[in-house]
Amino acid sequence: MSSHNASPRTPEPRHRTRSVAGATQGTQTSHSSSSGTRRRRGERQEGLLQAKKEWVVTGLIGALLIMAVAGLWLMGRKHSGGKASLSPVDRAEASSPLEKWQGPIPSVIAERFIEAKTQEERLELVRNPAQVGPAMEAFFKKGPGVTEQVKGFFPLARGSSGDLSFEKYNVEFASSPSRLLSVTIDPRGAKVDFECYARLGSVTWDDVLSGKATEAAEVRVLLQAGSYYLHAFKEEQKWLHFKATSSDFPETLDFYLDRENPAVRDFEESGNRVFPATLSIRAVNGSEKHHQFEITAVKALEWVEPD
Repeated sequence: MSSHNASPRTPEPRHRTRSVAGATQGTQTSHSSSSGTRRRRGERQEGLLQAKKEWVVTGLIGALLIMAVAGLWLMGRKHSGGKASLSPVDRAEASSPLEKWQGPIPSVIAERFIEAKTQEERLELVRNPAQVGPAMEAFFKKGPGVTEQVKGFFPLARGSSGDLSFEKYNVEFASSPSRLLSVTIDPRGAKVDFECYARLGSVTWDDVLSGKATEAAEVRVLLQAGSYYLHAFKEEQKWLHFKATSSDFPETLDFYLDRENPAVRDFEESGNRVFPATLSIRAVNGSEKHHQFEITAVKALEWVEPD
C-alpha cells in the first residue's frame, strides 16, 4: 500500500548539468582572454616608458656636452681677448692673403720659363737676374739649353731651404736627362731658381775630376748614405760617407763629411733616401784620383740656397 501511495520520483534533467558546465568553461575562457589582453597592454606600456626614459637620459647627456663645449669656447674667447687664437701657420697665411700676391702663381711662372725664347723673357722670371744672367745666357746659347727639347713637366713635393719655400717641378726632355725646376713661393712675386735648374757649380766637373781644380766653392749633387772607407778616408770613426751622383758626370763619386761637423745630424736624418745638396768640396792629398772628396761646407740640403 505504501508503495502505491508514494509519488513517483522525477528524474533530474541531464542537459541542465551540461549547460552549467559549459557556462563555467565559457566564463573561464573569457577571463583568461581578458587577462592576456591586459598583460600584453601592460607590456607595451612598460616598453614605451622604458624608451621614454632612454630618450630623456640621452637628451640630458647631449645637453651637458653642449654646455661643456660652450663653456670651453667662452673661456677661450676670454683668454684671447674675444678673438680666436691663430697657430703660426694660420698667422702666416693671414698676414699674406691671396689678394696681396703680386704677379702669376708659381706654376704659371714655371710654364712661362720653359716656353721662353729670349734672354729678356727669362731674366724677368728668375731670382737674382743680375747674378745669374751671364751663366743663363751661356746655358741657352752654347750650353745644354741649345739642344734640350722640353716634352713636358709635372709637379713634385714642395721644398724649403732656410726660411725660403718653393715649388718643385720635374722637366722632361726628348733625349736628355730631366731637370729640377724650382719656383720660390713669394707673395712679392714667384721666381725661378736658375742655379738649381742648371745645376750650376763654381767650377766645371771636368776641372774637379782632372785635378785641375782641387776644390769647389759650390757644387750641386744627389747624395745617399754609403759605407766606403779607403785611401785618404779609411777611418770610419772620423768620416761619414755619401755616394754622390749627377747627370753632369758619368760615375758615382765618394763624398766624406767629418763626424765633428755640426751638419752631421741633418745628414743622418736623411736615412737611406737620395736627397739633393749644395756643398763646398775639396780633394785631400790627391784623393781626386780615386774620385773622393771632403765636404767642407754645407750650403743647403736642396739645390736652392736661402736668401
